[in-house]
Amino acid sequence: MEEYGHHVRFKELGTKLGIEPKAMTPENKTPLSIFGFPLRSWTGFCVIKLLADLGEILQVEDLIQCSFHPLRNLARMTMPEERFHAQFGKDFCMDLCSTETGRQGVQDAIDRYFPILPAFFGKSKSQNNEIFRKWGIKQRKNEEMREDYLVQARKVVEGLDLQLPTL
Repeated sequence: MEEYGHHVRFKELGTKLGIEPKAMTPENKTPLSIFGFPLRSWTGFCVIKLLADLGEILQVEDLIQCSFHPLRNLARMTMPEERFHAQFGKDFCMDLCSTETGRQGVQDAIDRYFPILPAFFGKSKSQNNEIFRKWGIKQRKNEEMREDYLVQARKVVEGLDLQLPTL
């Protein structure tokens, strides 16, 4: 519910600013959402917390220095919860990895979910990202954030003595 609440808070801020979600048309891609991931098991949920919330931390960290104070304040309010979620995923994945069956389940979930996650950082050389950085909304290029995510994800997964799939 906390995760859903984050999305609601960010959407509410957008609505206050007059920014409405785009209507889905054949020309538009469906926006990425963690809520669109097929959740099959407790293990899958723990892996999503482990890896997707790590990505969310990097996204929110970028907004904590935002020049737009309402967005910066929302990011600051969200960050402790995101850190808790990622630690929750790490702790429970460690517990699951204490058995061979659990290890195999965690690795399988990593293999399923991880390839989808780097797309959450947007396209390289994004014009929107360039504008956001110019205005001080974002601090880093999408490709810098994605590379940081890949390094961090590899570190946390290898810390479980597991492997990230090749992209």
